[in-house]
Formats: sequence, structure tokens, C-alpha cells
Amino acid sequence: MRKLSIFTFIFLSILGISRYAVSSLSPTGHIPYKTFIYGADNVELRKVLRAASKLVAGQSSPPQTINDLKQLAVQDMKNLQEVLAAEGYYDAELDFFVDIQTIPVTVYLKINLGKIYTLGAFKIKSDPPNDPQMPLISKNVTRIGVQIGMPAKKDKIKDVIDKIMKFLKDRGKPLAKVKEDRMVIDRSAKEMHVALLIESGPLVRFGNIVIENSGGVKPEFIQSKLAWKKGDIYNREKIIETIQTLHNSRLFKSISITNAETTNEQGFMDVYINLRGSTPSEYSIGSSYQPKEGMIQEIAWEGRNLMDSGEIFNLSTHLGSKQKTGELVLLLPDFQKINLDFTTKIRAGKWDYPAFEKQGVEMKSSVTYPLFGPQFVGDAGVSFEINNINRNGEKEDTYRILGLPFGVKYSDVEGGWQPRKGFRVKARVYPYATVFGKMKSHIRLHLNPELFYPLTKTEDVVATAWMDAGFAPGAGKSVVPSHKLYYPGGAGSIRGYKFQMAGPLDSSKNPKGGRSMLLLGVGVNNYVTDSLTLSGYMDWGTAYDRQYSDFSNGLLWGIGAGIKYHTIYGDLSFDIASPVNRRSEDSAIEFYLSFNVKPYEVYQGLYKTFTPPAIQNNGEI
Repeated sequence: MRKLSIFTFIFLSILGISRYAVSSLSPTGHIPYKTFIYGADNVELRKVLRAASKLVAGQSSPPQTINDLKQLAVQDMKNLQEVLAAEGYYDAELDFFVDIQTIPVTVYLKINLGKIYTLGAFKIKSDPPNDPQMPLISKNVTRIGVQIGMPAKKDKIKDVIDKIMKFLKDRGKPLAKVKEDRMVIDRSAKEMHVALLIESGPLVRFGNIVIENSGGVKPEFIQSKLAWKKGDIYNREKIIETIQTLHNSRLFKSISITNAETTNEQGFMDVYINLRGSTPSEYSIGSSYQPKEGMIQEIAWEGRNLMDSGEIFNLSTHLGSKQKTGELVLLLPDFQKINLDFTTKIRAGKWDYPAFEKQGVEMKSSVTYPLFGPQFVGDAGVSFEINNINRNGEKEDTYRILGLPFGVKYSDVEGGWQPRKGFRVKARVYPYATVFGKMKSHIRLHLNPELFYPLTKTEDVVATAWMDAGFAPGAGKSVVPSHKLYYPGGAGSIRGYKFQMAGPLDSSKNPKGGRSMLLLGVGVNNYVTDSLTLSGYMDWGTAYDRQYSDFSNGLLWGIGAGIKYHTIYGDLSFDIASPVNRRSEDSAIEFYLSFNVKPYEVYQGLYKTFTPPAIQNNGEI
């Protein structure tokens, strides 16, 4: 009887444990859990493992039972075994432990990496044999990333193979392909041996150009932009260069350049070009308002390729109670060299600013070119102006000023018109000298960095920070003309203050300006949709009557919020801000408004659809 009781107790205990193992530990019917992966000390490797882990991914939708969780862990070990092998750890061992005593349940995934395998051999052969390119590649494998003894990572090997194929396609072998790739693991030596058999194909030359769709431009214009001519040895880089040149012309919405899959008996391969043209001319109307500057209306027109050489003309006029000006811009993309753009700007008119009145003509010609890739762009030019300057109702002087401005711009920002993350900075130098009279010269330096940092995983909420600093080293008080001083305040500067009014004022409450300036700002942008952005911000800054900012004046502080709506039909921007350290001449609230409309795009859009789908900024001289 006693034995029966003991067996009964054991049976019921086992039954209870079994039921517990397959039952839910949560009233919701799921097993919430967290995952710890340990044994991989390398930070980057841990990131790779967590990104590939099914356990980590499954935390958001947990299983219903402990057994299901264990099965998921078993699957994850097999999955991560493959991931570790791809990273060169072919002897890695994995194990797991589920701790049901914690809330939530904890899954410990232990990894014993073992020794990382290295590349022991890398050989290349061609089919047919004796292709002259193969010895050249073999002698220069270190240039494409092959080092005997490097970690045997599969993605690295794949990258090397891609570079080899690119090397061949850039040297007349567009039909080359990998016929066989062997990756042999030597477990005794802890090495990977790689052998490639490449079917290199015939030597190919550019053949006939077949323009299937010209995009509305003359075939002669397209021919003039080609980076090759018929008979040249095929080079994939030449096609990429041509696509870039056609893109820079801003004449096409889409560009497609493809080649035939075969060659003729002479080894020539035809090339097919298919272009979809953009609107050859574009009109826009707009208006902007900010305190002290008033309402300014803008009418602009842009024409492209009017003389069949890819040139871009832009004509605009700004009309308001404080400004009556006109501007002409001529842009020649790829001037004598791909990505070398030549721009000439001329503007004339009258500006009635709070700090001064200006009337005259200004001209500038400049070139821009990427110095170290597309992210790092340099520019240099020459400018000349003739301006009559009145200050406080009296004529100051007629200035004839020659300038040689130059600068650099670096940008590593993602998100287009809605920057999601990254950094960009502009640095410019403005050497000026008065001519046709007593010569006076001075230099202005300008630095403008911006930072964007996402606060959410979806990157729809982004923190921003910026600085705008200007200096005039070596410039005496009587050297810098009034219109070359710094006058912070208003939109694009210290919001919450009137245009040009966020600096020291004279006894008549007019802006004094400064030879130096320091502006700072932080904010948060909420990208509600692809077209709508809400923002909040704080701005600080002022100007100084010294060559460098010496903080002799306290920084003025503004706080505000804004909304931007942006489509291909135009865009709207509205900001409302208030000065924190308010002075007697400052208003409690200021607002800034601007909108731009493209009538043709609106007409075209309303004709096709009522759903608005990007915008264009006019540069300053």
C-alpha cells in the first residue's frame, strides 16, 4: 500500500511537471521572454548575431508554451551556426538554457566561437585558358581586398568576386561570368581555400548607339554627352559616367542605358538608350513674409536646353515694399568636365533693409566640383558689385567691390528634404577689395555645421543642432562696408526676433551690425508624412563689433514651432516664435510665412489626379 502511494505521488508529480512545461505561464496565453547572447566579445559580431537571431526577433510575438520556446531556441542555434560560419567561425558550438524562474522568462544562448578560419589560398583560372587579364588580376588581388591569412568571411569573398567581375567588365569583358566557385574548408589547418573558374568571354567593343526614346531632345545632344565612341573597348564605367552626365542636365525623369546580350562577328556590341524627358520649362509663383521685411512676391521661370547644349536658364523677380529686384542665373552642367558645373548669376534692384538701403548690380561666376567623391564638393569664383549704400537716411558711399569667394561643402545626410540622420557642414572664405578708388580689403570667414540624430527606430522623430559663425579677421572698423556686416534675426537665423534685429541696436533702435556673429540652434522635427513636417526649436545668437565673437554681448534667445508642407506642386512653410529675453522693441510673438506654387505642375496634377505627390530652392548670389 505504501509503495502504491509513492508511485502515485511520483506519477502525479511527473504529470504536473509535464502540464507545467506545456502550459502558459501568462494569463494572456503567451510566454514573454528576453534573450541574452554571450560568448562573443566582439561588438560588431554581437550586433550581427542579434540581428539574425530568431529568438531576438520573436520577443515581440512570444510563443504559447515553454516547449515552443525551446524549439525556437533549437532552430535559432542552427540559424546562428550558419551565420557564424559565414563570419569564419566554422567550429563554433552553441547551447542554450531557459530560466523559467525569472519574469519574463530568460533564454541564455551560449556561444563558444573556437578559432576563426583564415584564407589559405585564392586561385583564379579562366575558361578558355590563357586569358591575358587573369595573370593581371592574380598579381593585384591585394588591391581588391585579398590577403592570405585574412579572416575567411563569406561576404568578404563575395565582395572580392564582385570586384573581379567589375574589373573585367571595365576592360572590355561585359559578358564575363563566374563558371565555378569553390570554397573548400580545411578543418585541420583551420583555413578556407578559394578557387574561381571564370568564363571571361570575348573582347567587346562599343557598337551602334540605338536611341529608343530621346526624351524630347535632339539625338545630337545625347551623342555629345556619351563618354565613348563607336569602336572603343567596352567599359562599364563609361556607361555610368554617361548616365551621370545626362542626369546633371536635369532634362530627364528617367535614364536607361543597356547593352545587347551578344556581339556581332567583329566583336561589336550595340547599346540601347531610353530616356523619359522632364518638363523643358517651369514656372513658379510664391510669397514670403517676415517682420521688418514685409511681404515679398516672387515670380520665376526656368528653361532647360534652349540652345541644345544642356544649359539651364533661371529668371526671377522679387517684388515688395522693401525689395524690388530681378535675377538671371545661367548654369552649364558638366562644363568641359563631368560634374564640373559653371554658374553665372546677375541680380539688380533695390533692397530696403532695416539696417541699410542698397541699390545696384551684383554679378558672380563660379565653378563647383566634387573634390573627394560626391559628398565633398568645392567651389570657387569671382564676384563684382556696384552698390549705392544709404544708412540711417544718409548716403554712406558707392562701393565697387571685387571678390574671390571659395569654399567647401561636406554632406553625409540621409532623408532628402526631410533629413533623418547625418552631418553636413559648409565652410566659406570671402576675400573682398574695393576697386576704382582707394583700395580697402577684408576677409570674411563663414562656418555652418548641422547635425541630425534620429530619436526613434523609424527615424520619424529627429533631433537637430546647428551653428552659424562668421568672422572678419584683420578687418578694422572702417574697412567693412555696412552691407557686409552681420545682422542676425528672422527666418533662417534667430527666430522670435524681427529681420536683422537680433543684435546690438543704436540709440534710434536701428541694427548696428557686427564684424562677427555667432548663432546656435537645437530642435526636434516630427516627420508626420512624406510631405508634412512639424517642428519645435530654440535659437540663440547675436553679432559682435569685434573681428571674432568675444561674448561681450549676451546671446538673444528665441523659442518657437513650425509646420512645412512639401509637394511637387510647391510648398508651404509657417513658423511662429517668441523672444525669451524680450527687449522693449521686440514683439511678444513673431510669425514667418512662405509659400511657392508651380502653376503648370498644379494644372497637370489636377488634370491627372487629386493626390499631391518635391521642390526646388533658388540659390543666393
